[in-house]
Amino acid sequence: MKKIQRKIKRETMLFDIPETKSQPAHPNAHYVTDSIRNLVWKGGASRYIYDAVNASLWAHEKWVKRCRNTKITNQRLARFRHHVLGSIPPPLVVIDEWFKNVYEKLSWRRDFSYNLLQYTWDHNHSWWKALGRGWAEAWCQDSRLWDQLMVAIDED
Repeated sequence: MKKIQRKIKRETMLFDIPETKSQPAHPNAHYVTDSIRNLVWKGGASRYIYDAVNASLWAHEKWVKRCRNTKITNQRLARFRHHVLGSIPPPLVVIDEWFKNVYEKLSWRRDFSYNLLQYTWDHNHSWWKALGRGWAEAWCQDSRLWDQLMVAIDED
């Protein structure tokens, strides 16, 4: 009986889509969506692309605003933040690359969840951290500066 209950719970979780109607459409969501739809998504994942892209664009935009508005007293860290804000690719490029990365890493797996909303862009993801640490390494040969910037943003 418990095995059946777990199976039912797992199957319903697979299709339990968070409500995104309250989130307005991002003005650029359709550009990224068109690019990502060209990938051959397994199962019914393609029907979640627009909502996942929309949520990701808003999350990225919110993070950039937080980064820009964070009060930083350390001059070196403030200069690095200025460098990062000038180095971040446009949101369309970031989110497009993000979902192509999701596609390459996860879509072939048997346990891939078709609900792409759980794969929305996240500034704490290892892909974004690696990118940021690369910027820090190129800027001052110290990748730890990225982690310091993330702590400052998260604390603010």
